[in-house]
Amino acid sequence: MITSIKDEGFVLKKKVLLNKDVLLTLFTKHEGKVLATAKGASDIKSRRLSAFMTGNLVKVVLRRSSDRYYLQETQIVSLFTSIKKDENKQRIFYFFLFILDALLPEGQSEISLYSLLQKILIRLTRDAMSKNEIMVSLKEVLSKLGYGSEMVIWSDVRVKLQEIIGKKIPDYII
Repeated sequence: MITSIKDEGFVLKKKVLLNKDVLLTLFTKHEGKVLATAKGASDIKSRRLSAFMTGNLVKVVLRRSSDRYYLQETQIVSLFTSIKKDENKQRIFYFFLFILDALLPEGQSEISLYSLLQKILIRLTRDAMSKNEIMVSLKEVLSKLGYGSEMVIWSDVRVKLQEIIGKKIPDYII
């Protein structure tokens, strides 16, 4: 069954495939985390290429066929330029995207988590976030995903994240 879905979402990751296709990992408002194939999108002539940068907020039209999503249309909502210009803000921004990509289950709507990410990014756009604000936000993300929020210090949060995702988190991230 083929279904067309209109949604908005954050580009968590992109991977260039053969035949100039791009595989996007999106965190959408209503569908949750989805992997969507954008046919021919890595072609240098593609007008959609700039929309696929990690961290962009985009409006999308997805075609769902069986268990696969295909990107039909994209429109850039925000590039988060002010965040991407500041190295410290950029590091925090990409850290949250990395964590969400690692922890979110595919195809499960997470509207409250999506709203939380929006609030975090609005806050980050306005000012730099303190380490305490980052930790509070990160604990809220973990709590919404069912991992609890009993950690008190950054090293506890870091160890918990490393256990969950099975990867070491570099010291310079935050």
